[in-house]
Amino acid sequence: MQKGLSTLICVTCLSGVAVVGMMGEAKAVEMVAKISERQLYVYSDSGQLIRKFDIAVARPGKVTPLGNFRVQDKAVWPAWYPPSGGGVVPGGPGNPLGERWIGFNGEYGIHGTNNQASVGKAASSGCFRMRSKDIIALYDLVKVGDRITVVR
Repeated sequence: MQKGLSTLICVTCLSGVAVVGMMGEAKAVEMVAKISERQLYVYSDSGQLIRKFDIAVARPGKVTPLGNFRVQDKAVWPAWYPPSGGGVVPGGPGNPLGERWIGFNGEYGIHGTNNQASVGKAASSGCFRMRSKDIIALYDLVKVGDRITVVR
């Protein structure tokens, strides 16, 4: 048992993502989205940078609210409700929200995309888009209630 636990601890440390304590409780993280850099930074509860991700930001004519928010909800393969109406698009590979949704400030969120080439560009309606592998990694790091700060 001791050897198995030591191996688990080593693997966790080597991954560079040590946000789960010994008892398995998730630790709080804070995200900072820098629109001008098109980057999302994830910090541990002690302020250490854990990960940095490329993001797509709002295209011209669209806005993302600036300020301090909390993660309100999370979803795997979320449904999409187009702002123009026309019915719901169920979760799945063709859905513009991609594999994961991390919601903040009502209708805004961080999500995957079915257009991976848009990441790093001004391409969204106000949310932050991420590559599939990145949104899955982020989804596993954050929990409802964690902080996100959005700055220019």
